[in-house]
Amino acid sequence: MEELLSLLPIILQRAGYREEVCEQAAFAAWDRAVGEAIAMNCVPFRLHDKRLIVLTASPIWKAQLQKMTSEIIFKIDRLLGAPLVTYIEYRVDPKPVAAHHQRRGEVRFEHLEEMVQQLTSDAEKIADPELRRVFLCAASKSLARKKLNDER
Repeated sequence: MEELLSLLPIILQRAGYREEVCEQAAFAAWDRAVGEAIAMNCVPFRLHDKRLIVLTASPIWKAQLQKMTSEIIFKIDRLLGAPLVTYIEYRVDPKPVAAHHQRRGEVRFEHLEEMVQQLTSDAEKIADPELRRVFLCAASKSLARKKLNDER
């Protein structure tokens, strides 16, 4: 996993720092930046204009995280190789946090046809099979979110 995280700055640069790629990279860096105990009680929800929205399991976790915000931002940006997160907003919403951790490790490819059409040539350039899987997973989730936002 360390090797994958070390490739995030390269992936971001090659993707032209597109917002959806930056968001998925920030989500990947989140767990490493905060550690397992915190990651099990909160989940990154959205990155927009360098503002990361994080859902927490309780008001206690929200209060604790607010005290650590500058350190967390520093760690995330260091992992990403660029200042992509400048502010973190915490919201208490335990249901999505619990649901996220129940699905953890599960990879679902949604909108597969669209994903394959858009990303086949990029994915083929990735020699490492695990990195290719992570890339396609992030792309799939990004396309699914885009489609959901377009439908709203």
